Amino acid sequence: MKKRIHWLDLWRGIVILWMLFYHFYYDLGLFGYVSWEQVNSVLGGTNVIISSSFMFISGIASRFSRSNIRRGLQIALCALLVSIGGFVVDVPIWFGILHFFAVATILYGLVGKYLEQMPKYLPPVLYILLYIGSGMLIDTLNPVDSPLRFPFGLMYRGFSSADYYPVFPHIFVFLTGAWCGGFIQELEDGHWLYRGLPSFLTWPGRHSLVIYMLHQPVFYAILSLVQRLR
Repeated sequence: MKKRIHWLDLWRGIVILWMLFYHFYYDLGLFGYVSWEQVNSVLGGTNVIISSSFMFISGIASRFSRSNIRRGLQIALCALLVSIGGFVVDVPIWFGILHFFAVATILYGLVGKYLEQMPKYLPPVLYILLYIGSGMLIDTLNPVDSPLRFPFGLMYRGFSSADYYPVFPHIFVFLTGAWCGGFIQELEDGHWLYRGLPSFLTWPGRHSLVIYMLHQPVFYAILSLVQRLR
């Protein structure tokens, strides 16, 4: 059994801390403490980097999970709680990044063993082509009449979700990560990726799901309290 990949925890931790800053600054905009022009200027397109990093890392982690189906169901429960919380504060989340992770992880649990049998260097080429192709197809088909296709990237007119990461084309970022995870699996335990790091550097990465679940309620509580005290 492989040891824990401490450097992957470090990477995940850096991304989760970056996400905390992103969401807190975004919330400052929601509460009116900064203008949306300032929000867009500071944050720019960093959400794409953050989300893509999480997808890629999650794909790598799927190669080391004892049960991707069980892990996916656990993430699905967390995604449901996030959706409920979003509706409570009138910020609906129909298919956010946790919903995506739940579906992608369960799917990999079902078909991953077949994908792993493909020729070694075919997957990245195939996934890049499918990412581009599915993105172009979705742009061509949108909007659609059915209100039930949004998990796949097909949105109906008037669709709105505060956090939205449909299965297509994002699944191919996840699968590329899973492909890279196969190379990491082949490394010897003494490889630098497996070497220990100070716990304070890896702690955020090891507890990223808990941090994700708690950070927005904490931010909302703090900003609401400050707003009432003004």
